[in-house]
Amino acid sequence: MPLKNNFSYLTPFGRLVFLGGLMIFGTIIAMAIFYTINTLIWEYNMNQLSYLSMVTDPNIIWVAKYLQIFSQIGLFILPAIAFAFLVSNSPWKELGISKALSGKGILFVLIITLLAIPFINLLAIWNAQWHLPQFLGFVEDWMREMQHKNDILLQVMLQMNSNADILINILMVVLLPAIGEELIFRGVIQKQLHKWVQRPHTAIIVTALLFSAFHMQFLGFLSRFLLGMLFGYFYYYSKNLWSAIWAHLVNNGLALILAIIYGTQNQNEVMDGASTVAITIPSILLFGLSIFLLLKTRNKLT
Repeated sequence: MPLKNNFSYLTPFGRLVFLGGLMIFGTIIAMAIFYTINTLIWEYNMNQLSYLSMVTDPNIIWVAKYLQIFSQIGLFILPAIAFAFLVSNSPWKELGISKALSGKGILFVLIITLLAIPFINLLAIWNAQWHLPQFLGFVEDWMREMQHKNDILLQVMLQMNSNADILINILMVVLLPAIGEELIFRGVIQKQLHKWVQRPHTAIIVTALLFSAFHMQFLGFLSRFLLGMLFGYFYYYSKNLWSAIWAHLVNNGLALILAIIYGTQNQNEVMDGASTVAITIPSILLFGLSIFLLLKTRNKLT
């Protein structure tokens, strides 16, 4: 019996639970394929990935990048596609990717996103400087230690000594996250939450909270939450997931470009230099302008 559209009877809540199961299953399958390939071809000791920040062997770093790519495909892309095929007769329409975004729509998305990014980055700097109440000091210490480890891991993963390094980082940091995360968070979760609660703004906010929490980088939680809301409103107004994907691509691509130009170690110093009045006020004004343009062009984002 064909499985296509076989689960269309599920309620929005049931579909969200179903998606969770597909994400777990997809991750297991992707990891099984990865470890099988490593066992048969690469034959690297996977225990070294636990100490990646201390690894200097470029081959191990490449294997770690392959692991990240397999993880993104198994956790996001394959489950989203499987979900759409299993609940709908029109899977690409279900995901909001059946129609390409117009050139004008892409231009509006790029402009609005670029205008919003300075304030979002500034919010990340402010967020990192905030402190929890004293009785929650142990939680803050844990969060900062996790952030520090993530920063070191990112520096190792984004090492770029050749064109091949740049190309695989574009795939790993820009393309796959933008497509995969938008398919899951906006294409499925936001859409099903909207159907469930019948309140689009609530669905956008809750999805943005889940999007930010998923990244497990709490010192940048607010900025990623705001970014998630921006992606959510792009999708809501345009009814086309490509608008959110393009915005996500711009954000991730700009981060990678800064890493290429300044290096991963110096990038934070460059961003910290933005925490001045001379940058703060223009950033807020530009963000206000981006919101104004989003509202003015919302009917043109198709």
